[in-house]
Amino acid sequence: MRHNEVKYQTQLVETVTKVCGGYGFRLQRQFIMGRPDTMLKHPKFEARWVEVKHAPYAKLPTTISVKTSALQRQELKKMRAAGIVAGWCVFLTVGKHAYYITSMGQLYAETVEVPKKLMLWDKSEDAILTILQGL
Repeated sequence: MRHNEVKYQTQLVETVTKVCGGYGFRLQRQFIMGRPDTMLKHPKFEARWVEVKHAPYAKLPTTISVKTSALQRQELKKMRAAGIVAGWCVFLTVGKHAYYITSMGQLYAETVEVPKKLMLWDKSEDAILTILQGL
């Protein structure tokens, strides 16, 4: 599971830097207990922190577990209180397809409903913009 989170963190950073002309990086796990693992800066937005999660399924579910820890939810709350834009993004994979769901309005939820219209992760600027706006 962790390997796939790193894969999507890396893809987010590569897309925001190479496709969008922005900047991004991912933090190594041993240094960030509870803090979001990826920072993305698109030219149109201030820097945003993203906790990346991965949820593989054989078929499309109706709800998913976000799997943020209590410490991660606490850190997201502190960051938001300080005026930092931060949230989570779950990459939901079904077969060969990857979709994403952001924390929009559900920052502290442990489980969320899967939207009827899922957003396909295609490593495009539109996808990055949708993710950043959904935090």
